[in-house]
Amino acid sequence: VFHTGKPNSPEIGDERVTFSITRPDQVSVMGVQTGKTFTEYKTKSGKTKLLLYQGSLTAAQMVEGEEHKAKILRWILRGAGVLAMFIGFNLILSPLSAFADVIPLFGSLLGMAGSLISLLLATGISFVVIAVSWITFRPLLGIPLLILGCGCIVMIVMKLVKGGKQRNLAMPPPPPPMV
Repeated sequence: VFHTGKPNSPEIGDERVTFSITRPDQVSVMGVQTGKTFTEYKTKSGKTKLLLYQGSLTAAQMVEGEEHKAKILRWILRGAGVLAMFIGFNLILSPLSAFADVIPLFGSLLGMAGSLISLLLATGISFVVIAVSWITFRPLLGIPLLILGCGCIVMIVMKLVKGGKQRNLAMPPPPPPMV
């Protein structure tokens, strides 16, 4: 470890550099050999790859490891998209519960209903988007997911239409015009 200044009472501008030793070990490299070193491999799509794994692995095992990493990243991004849509829909619907907070119980109930609607909308739209991208390559997964996503959206629309009709039925008819 290398320090500038006083290690026990560091100040702005002080530096600390730590060195470590990497012992020799077996590694697997996937790239292009150029002389005594390795450089990045350029794929047909234009991406560059230079892979380094610890241990002695076959090319198939290294490719499988990269596919596993990509699969995890895709699911993380899908989950983040659902979460972002849920937060967005919840923010759109939150003024309704704020208006209903005049009576505390109504505000809480409307807030929970808004969160449920936000969750159903976010899930339904996400399922539809994911299903549309899967239909070509994985129709056995894409088609049921599309049906499930459309079902969520249809359920919300039917509840909203049904609720609107009940409100219209509960309203008294307008008074006759005065002449």
